[in-house]
Amino acid sequence: MLGNIKTQKSHYFRNGFFYFATKYRNATYEIYHYIVFFAMKYLIFLPIFFFAFHGHAQLSEQQKHELDSIYKIAIDSSKTLDTRLRAYHRSSRKSAYQDYELGLKITSEYLSFAKSNQNEIRIAQASHYKGYTEMMLGDFDAAFKTYQGGLKVAVKSEDKLQIAKLYGDIGNFKVKMGQNEEAIASHKKCLEVADLEKLTVQRARARINIGEIYEIQGQYKQSLQMFQEALSICIDSKLSGFLSSVYENLGDVNLSIKEYETARKNYKNALQFAKRLSNINREIQSLQKLGILNQELGDLNIALQYYKKGLQIASGNEVPGLEAKLMSNLASVSLKQKNTNEALKYILGSIALFEKHDIKENLDETYLITAQVYKELNQINRSKNYYLKSYNIAKKSKNISALANASNGLALIFENENNPVKSLFFYKEFITYSNQKRNEDEVKDIIKIELSSNYRIKVIADSLVKINEINKLKVVHNKKEASSLLQSYFAYSGIGALSLILLSVLYFFIQKRKSADVLGEKNEIIEQALKDKEILLKEVHHRVKNNMQTVSSLLHLKSINTKDKLVKEALLDSKKRIDSMKLAHQKMYQKGNYEKINIVEYCYDIKALLLDSMETDKDEFIVTGDEFSVQVEQAQAIGFVIHELITNSIKYAWNKTQPKCVQISLTNKNNEIQLVYLDNGKGLESSFNLETTKSFGMKLIHSLVTRQLLGAIELRNTEGFYAKITFKGR
Repeated sequence: MLGNIKTQKSHYFRNGFFYFATKYRNATYEIYHYIVFFAMKYLIFLPIFFFAFHGHAQLSEQQKHELDSIYKIAIDSSKTLDTRLRAYHRSSRKSAYQDYELGLKITSEYLSFAKSNQNEIRIAQASHYKGYTEMMLGDFDAAFKTYQGGLKVAVKSEDKLQIAKLYGDIGNFKVKMGQNEEAIASHKKCLEVADLEKLTVQRARARINIGEIYEIQGQYKQSLQMFQEALSICIDSKLSGFLSSVYENLGDVNLSIKEYETARKNYKNALQFAKRLSNINREIQSLQKLGILNQELGDLNIALQYYKKGLQIASGNEVPGLEAKLMSNLASVSLKQKNTNEALKYILGSIALFEKHDIKENLDETYLITAQVYKELNQINRSKNYYLKSYNIAKKSKNISALANASNGLALIFENENNPVKSLFFYKEFITYSNQKRNEDEVKDIIKIELSSNYRIKVIADSLVKINEINKLKVVHNKKEASSLLQSYFAYSGIGALSLILLSVLYFFIQKRKSADVLGEKNEIIEQALKDKEILLKEVHHRVKNNMQTVSSLLHLKSINTKDKLVKEALLDSKKRIDSMKLAHQKMYQKGNYEKINIVEYCYDIKALLLDSMETDKDEFIVTGDEFSVQVEQAQAIGFVIHELITNSIKYAWNKTQPKCVQISLTNKNNEIQLVYLDNGKGLESSFNLETTKSFGMKLIHSLVTRQLLGAIELRNTEGFYAKITFKGR
């Protein structure tokens, strides 16, 4: 995996142990790396950098010129065999990771030439490069065959270095195929050979590769262990070329378990080493990860700055893979900021790069963002097409998160198109993948909580060890003092008494400090427990909202298949009431406030739900009022009242050709809430009596206002229908 553009993970992890293990060594490392930096940059570690990023980029003019010069030597039959083999090796290394088509041509020639001269070491080397280009071009059968052939030759010749490399290559291939357990087995064989033969680069690389697979699988402890071991090897062996990758992986772990400050520190370390070593691709990836971190924290403007900075470097250095992903990130942030036109510009640019360079990674997520952008622009057909593209790609790559989101989007679109068969199919898909993702997330959350708990326990244990060390030092010091006092008791009796007093005060202070530390740790544990409960409460509301969505969809589908007009109307009325309740839960879930809801925003959403689909240029549907919140129970009651009033207006107020008007206003003065509803329809009959009416809707309104809101309602005719409701906010 080291050397590939690493896919953005939908899960992030915590690096508690590493933080304390390196806390007291960072200063030393910082000085050390500045001393050795220039020597490393220009001398012995240049070969490592070719593995730091394998992007699908084209060669620059300077690189083409250098490659041409080396390749001419490789094909020059007048040169010695050893000279030509070395030239083929250098040209393969320069081309394989930058231009896959050209790399395949050169590496194929290299392998054939090595075989014709029966040079087993060169055969294994050429297989390493050729297999990579075949894999990146999608010819997986050929790639696996090449790797296996190279490994067989390396084993026969007992070339330990090439054996380790090719086991690592096969492990990376297995990851591409989604065969993670087989990939781990191959990387462990690489690790076994590397450790036995003390192959430093392979020892570090194998641990990074295994750590990344464990991270994907949610085995966070094992992942942390591998990354920390790799970090120690890199520092001890001065492999600065890998440090950026290791710190970035550690940052991913921290981000996953919401250890945000440690994640920020590790990502900045990754960025720092990438800049020191002029590793453009790692620098871009570190900027992208810092953008992702700030986006998760809700700091969208800071996230935009990191993404734009990374995009500027990527476009200036011809790195289309990362350029495409950064444009997708920018589109996602712009969409959250309701800047739809900006989001469309970025996402179309991203798709153009993905398709031009035939980049497959993250394409399903990019199509998903595109579908959401077109949905916001009300271009439903384009939105549907991109949802389908995302769904089809995610189906092949088994991306559960993308499958759930794409299925949900398609289900809603087909429902609005009155296509019950496809709508029901995608609703079932959505429920299946949502449950599957939720089950996976729940398992990972348990592991995260356990890891966080272990982290806190280690912090406490480290603190107690330090206290014990201090106490031991004090005991030794006291013994020396006692010996000195015995030798000159009379001369230093006054000093001894003062020392005893100071020691008592110091002991009391330490005990108080120790108690305070323990109390602080307990408070942190309690706070974490409260956060865990909040997550569970949020999940409950999310499931309630999903269940109501399912009920609403089933009512809608049933109404389509019902011919009885009264039954159809009853089913649709029930569906809309369910939708009103669902909106309340959606507001709680989105805002994270489970006690109160912004009532003006809630009423606006109900108006949009019922009236936007029938609005024309001549119609006017308005919701105005003060920005204030009420308790959830009152909000739901108000929602039902607004729903019934609008439904009555739709059914009875207007002629078919008449311009329609609905105005809803809400005010709050000293907790005295007033809701005014009016339309320009026919109004009420002169004999209408709210308390004796047989209309179910009006009875429901009267009951909700007087019994649930404990308020009063006034109805009259103006230039249409007028209703004023007053009640006390709770």
